[in-house]
Amino acid sequence: MIKKYKIIDDALPRPLFENLQKTFFNDSMSWYYNNATVVGEDDETYYFSHWLFQDHQIKSNYFQLVYDLFNEILDIKSILKIRANLTLRKEKTLYTAWHTDVDPYDLFDGQAVNFKTALFYLNTNNGSTLFDKKELNEVEAIANRLVVFEANVSHCNKYSTNTKDRIVINFNYV
Repeated sequence: MIKKYKIIDDALPRPLFENLQKTFFNDSMSWYYNNATVVGEDDETYYFSHWLFQDHQIKSNYFQLVYDLFNEILDIKSILKIRANLTLRKEKTLYTAWHTDVDPYDLFDGQAVNFKTALFYLNTNNGSTLFDKKELNEVEAIANRLVVFEANVSHCNKYSTNTKDRIVINFNYV
């Protein structure tokens, strides 16, 4: 089986990571309710988001902080979306629907662009990310871990049952 993702543990130096963690686990951080974790799905899942970049626009005062920390690691050429996702503890194991973040785009000259997705875990919990629906390869949610994969790779998330919250920063970029 070909591994469809790359894991980078301790992606940020400890002081930078702790500062980022304090920023997002702060009671002044604004979070917005979304009634489904996958667009078009009608299930028990929901989450809160904090958009940093969307529709070709900076949406948050924290954009520059996040971009500056990850630009070199991810070698970002162009951003499609950057969003922080907050999910709350569930009493029973619950999974999001299987989904892809972005399908390849066709550019003006007919060239296809394959976007990448990167997930950065801000805290350790049992809310892992799963790849490969048949084999269920599981990437554990470990604080300061970055997982990178092609945005058209199918995956799903597991809600945490052992911490009150789970925060990841989701990048879609070239």
